[in-house]
Amino acid sequence: MSFVSKTGVGIAKTLLFALSIFNFLAGVVALVGFLIIREWLVIGVGLVMMYLMPKVYAFVILPHLGLAALAMTAMKRGRRILGIALILASSLYNNAVIAIWILISFSVFLTKQVAIVPFLWAYAVAVVPFGTMAFQEDDNPATSIFLLLIQTTSVAFGVLRFVREERSDWLIAALIFVLVATGVNAVLLRAGWQEALENVLDAESEP
Repeated sequence: MSFVSKTGVGIAKTLLFALSIFNFLAGVVALVGFLIIREWLVIGVGLVMMYLMPKVYAFVILPHLGLAALAMTAMKRGRRILGIALILASSLYNNAVIAIWILISFSVFLTKQVAIVPFLWAYAVAVVPFGTMAFQEDDNPATSIFLLLIQTTSVAFGVLRFVREERSDWLIAALIFVLVATGVNAVLLRAGWQEALENVLDAESEP
C-alpha cells in the first residue's frame, strides 16, 4: 500500500469515527429528551426503524448490486459506454433508496413538532443505520465520504423544516442528494472497478 493510500485510509478511519460519535450523541440526546417527556411510542417506533432498516436495506438494494455486477462484466468485455451507463443506473437506484429512507424518517418524526429533540431523533433514525453499516465495513475512504453526504442531507432536511413550513422542499433536497451522490459514486466506483478490472486482466494474462 502506498503512502497516499495509507494516508487516505487513515483520514477515512478518523472521519468515520468522528461521524459515528456525532450520530451516537445525536441519538442519545434525542432519546433522553423523549424519555423526559415520556414519548414512549416515538421512542419505540424510532428504535424499531433503526433496527430493521439494515435488514430491509439488504434486500431492497439487490437490484443495485445486480446492476453493479453487470457493469463490471460490461467493463471487462470492453463495453465501456454500457458499463458506465450501468454504473450510473446502479448508483441512481441506491441513492434513491437512501433518499426515500431519509424522507420517511423526517416525515414520521419532524412534522408535528419543529424542535431540536424531534430533529435529532429524525436525524438519528435516518443516519444511524448507515453509520452502523459503514463502521462494519473495511477501511474505505468512499464509505466515509458517502456517510458525510447522507449526514449533510439529513441536516439540510432539519434546517429546511425550521426555516420553512413547506415540506416539499425536502423533495428538492432529496433530489440534490441523489444527483450529487450519484456523481460522486460514479467517479469513485469507476475508479475502484477499473482497478479491479486491471487486476482481473493481469491475472488472466499470466501463464
